[in-house]
Amino acid sequence: MRAETGPMKFGDDWTGLFIRGDNAMGYKILLDIVCSELNKDSLGVIERAQLQGLIDLFDSAGEFKTNNEKQMMKEFDECKK
Repeated sequence: MRAETGPMKFGDDWTGLFIRGDNAMGYKILLDIVCSELNKDSLGVIERAQLQGLIDLFDSAGEFKTNNEKQMMKEFDECKK
């Protein structure tokens, strides 16, 4: 059993979105392509910064990244109980 991409909630905390690393890499590649195709004048500074932040977030899910901090959880089976 493994956590799949989708909504995830821990206890009574707000529902978040879990994106598996393999999915994150695909989304990152697609966002890179879309952003490079956009007319730079069509996005404001804030929008560009938000998109870049999202790309960086997806990129940080890389399994072999050595310098990123990951939130570590118990095994998924234990969290499902």
